[in-house]
Amino acid sequence: MDPQNLPRLSQASERVIAHAAEESKRLEHHFVGVEHLFLGLARELPELLNERSWRSRRSCRGSRGRCRRRSTTCATAHGATR
Repeated sequence: MDPQNLPRLSQASERVIAHAAEESKRLEHHFVGVEHLFLGLARELPELLNERSWRSRRSCRGSRGRCRRRSTTCATAHGATR
């Protein structure tokens, strides 16, 4: 497959790879392996979860502030909204 036809990575994916490279360098390894990718993902995961949670709370609201997935309000179902 031609590398120029590959889809672009998301910004989050690029950050995970950058963290993985930093971990590899910190550990004085001369390669980036799966273990480094896991460490990079672990560093990025809190931010990813925070972004996804905020989007979920914003998009789930239906009419009159009711959550489309449940019969409770979004604030109750998903915590305080931003």
